[in-house]
Amino acid sequence: MYRYEKLIMEYDGKDGIMIDDGRILEGNFEGFYDNGVLLVSKNLAQERKLEVLAEEIAHHYLTYGNILDQTIYINRKFETYARRKAYEILIPSDEIIKLYEFGIRTIHEMSVHFEVTDEFMLDAHNHYRLKLGMPVLPEPEPIFFYL
Repeated sequence: MYRYEKLIMEYDGKDGIMIDDGRILEGNFEGFYDNGVLLVSKNLAQERKLEVLAEEIAHHYLTYGNILDQTIYINRKFETYARRKAYEILIPSDEIIKLYEFGIRTIHEMSVHFEVTDEFMLDAHNHYRLKLGMPVLPEPEPIFFYL
């Protein structure tokens, strides 16, 4: 079973969340959250669906109101909060350390393991670098990621 299906099973029906991934969303929307209803476009690649699902779950817990207008600063801030939480849901920092200890060193290898895109994995790494500082591992074995 893919992580996407596992995440649906974990959150569908939890804390008032209803997940629907059987629609093609109009416009540029890959996912959408409103009042407990979480939509994920069915025409996305499996990895992208997982990323969108995690971000929309994060919106359930972290944001409120209409944040569609991304020209408004606070809306962009809420979007960033949700994205960061999605990184933490899908790619826990302790799991990155375990992979590193097993010899997995590249962003691509890690993205395959976590079933996310290389771009998402790189963004998650940058998130942890900013949040935790470098190195992620205690000295003298800092994690340096290779592309």
